[in-house]
Amino acid sequence: MNIEVRYKIRTIRMKRGITLRQLERISSVSKSELSNIERNNADPTLKTLLMIAFALQVNLNDLFEILVK
Repeated sequence: MNIEVRYKIRTIRMKRGITLRQLERISSVSKSELSNIERNNADPTLKTLLMIAFALQVNLNDLFEILVK
């Protein structure tokens, strides 16, 4: 998976002050899986990405936008 998507998930989560445990509760994705996704140790399914995006209240497209600095 694209490293930028993983970075974007982590960035959005941290900017909103959401812990992995909190994201686990609202997304129904396990904390260990979330951590592995953020650290590039797991390739999430489309369903998992949708669950994370919904929990973070962003569009799936938002996770795939190119990060511009």
